[in-house]
Amino acid sequence: MQHENVIVRKILSEALIAVGWNPEGTGVMLPPFTKAKRQAEFLQALPDPARRYFPRVFDILEREIPVPTHYLKETDRPTFKELIYEMSFVPGEEVSRYVERCSPPPAIMARIYEQIALVLRNDVHSLRRVASPGDTLEASYFRKIEDRLDLCRSTAPNTFNEKLLDTDHIIINGVRYRNFRRILGILRENAAYCDVLEPRFHALVMGDTNTENIKINDVAPLVRAQALIEADAPAADIEAALDAITAASIDLRFLDPRAIGFDSEGAETRDDPMYDNKPWHNSLGHYDEVHHERFDLSVSVGEGRTPEVEIRYEPGNPYEHSYRVEDLTERNIDIDERPDVTGMERYFAPVMRKLYDLDNPHSAAVAEDPHWLVRFVFMMGAHFTAMPPFHFQMELDGSLVDSYLVQRRPVAIFCEGIRWLNWSLEMLEGKRRKFLGVPVPDYAVPSLSEPALVDVMEA
Repeated sequence: MQHENVIVRKILSEALIAVGWNPEGTGVMLPPFTKAKRQAEFLQALPDPARRYFPRVFDILEREIPVPTHYLKETDRPTFKELIYEMSFVPGEEVSRYVERCSPPPAIMARIYEQIALVLRNDVHSLRRVASPGDTLEASYFRKIEDRLDLCRSTAPNTFNEKLLDTDHIIINGVRYRNFRRILGILRENAAYCDVLEPRFHALVMGDTNTENIKINDVAPLVRAQALIEADAPAADIEAALDAITAASIDLRFLDPRAIGFDSEGAETRDDPMYDNKPWHNSLGHYDEVHHERFDLSVSVGEGRTPEVEIRYEPGNPYEHSYRVEDLTERNIDIDERPDVTGMERYFAPVMRKLYDLDNPHSAAVAEDPHWLVRFVFMMGAHFTAMPPFHFQMELDGSLVDSYLVQRRPVAIFCEGIRWLNWSLEMLEGKRRKFLGVPVPDYAVPSLSEPALVDVMEA
């Protein structure tokens, strides 16, 4: 099939979203229809060599439409804003859908993640580089988390209420964690922590490397490697097949860039390149299982009580079969203590060792971002904790059922963020000495807010 003349029409409309975004919102609170315009501007302005990995944009239309009848009881506005733009079709299969369909072994997924990261480092993050102006944490992470969760509170006040959000602690899968306000308070009070987490430079970023936004146009190298692995072929044959998986051989492409950066958007987007490490959140962070609702959730909250949330993933689902995540970090177990673990947790250290040239004592990548590990873990937490507004579920009539059962997806995503934020803070406090096989530097900076070991105990 020829795709050169296929046009995709993308529509972002207030009439199609569950959350009541402020039409005048800016920065990380930019409403989706405005973000769509910035996205089109971002794509139109892409320089080489990044341009070849993204779709081309053609016509752009902004308009207002009458508020649909079923929304009239929710708003006194006569019209909703809408943006439509046309772009070239990007052929291939989304990485997440490929995982769902084929359940490739972790070795293949690790190779795909590595190739995604190499393309981003070499052909995207190498562009528009400037020294960080500072204050990235406050603007791009801390306030975004707070503002997005306030939006959740106004969207579903019975689900995202004070009993879930405003407690000092929250228990997730039997483990006691500090809730988000307490974590942000500790970080804001400790300049040394913030200095570690602050990026050293900003650059062009894709901004949303969730693997649903990454396509593979040629799966043949993946099919060959999977067949050899499943046939228990000689190690040399498997290694050669994995080496043959490159960004060029699978024709890697990106969709749906975020187009919002630090104090920048659209054609001028720049931000912390760490933002583009999102593929790991699809596997290590269970995002694919949550997004495709392969889980059950139970919530217990009450006045004056610590909220308790249990998240149980569907056994044998295709994502579990591929990623094989055992949540070792949740139990404070390092991968080196579990030689039987063969999933994505096993591959984190080898992939990052290659990307950051960790075996080289003079690694340029480490010199440029010496605190990359704790920044990675913090970034994962910030992503998840700020993501719930995009995952509310609407009914067919446009209404929203405000319950933990119906809105289990944004609740599970919030909880995943809490876990990763806690792990990053524990690394800064010296409570975690390794993360999935990678040693954690000794930051030797005690928390200004609480004693050393108060929150690592299981409930």
